[in-house]
Amino acid sequence: MLLLAFAAFAAVVGACAAFSQSPESLLETGYRSHNVGSTTNTALLKSNKVSIPQAQKTNAVLHTTIDLLDEHKKTLADCRKRSNSTQITIPDPCRGSIESDIQMVLQILSTISTNLENKEKQ
Repeated sequence: MLLLAFAAFAAVVGACAAFSQSPESLLETGYRSHNVGSTTNTALLKSNKVSIPQAQKTNAVLHTTIDLLDEHKKTLADCRKRSNSTQITIPDPCRGSIESDIQMVLQILSTISTNLENKEKQ
C-alpha cells in the first residue's frame, strides 16, 4: 500500500514539475517525496522485499537528497532575504538559481520510486 502511495506521489511530482511552481512548492514536494520514499523503503525491508544492503543503499541516496533539499532551502532563504522577494514576486529573482537543481532532486526521487516499485513486484 505504501508503494502505491509513493508511486502515485511520484506521478504527481512529475506532473507538478511540468507546471510553473514556486521554488518553495518544489522544495515541499521534494520533502514529501523523500518522506514517503523512506517509509516505503523501511516497509519493504521489514517485509523482506529488499535486503539490508539494498535498503542501506537506498537510504544513502535518500539521505543525499534530503541534504541537497536542505542546502537549496538555505540558498533560497538567502536569496529571498537579499532580494526582498517572496514566492509570489513576479518575476521571481530566486527561481532560476535553484529551480533546475531542485527538479534534478525530484527526478532522483522519482527514480527511487520506480526502483522501489519494481522491488515490491518481485
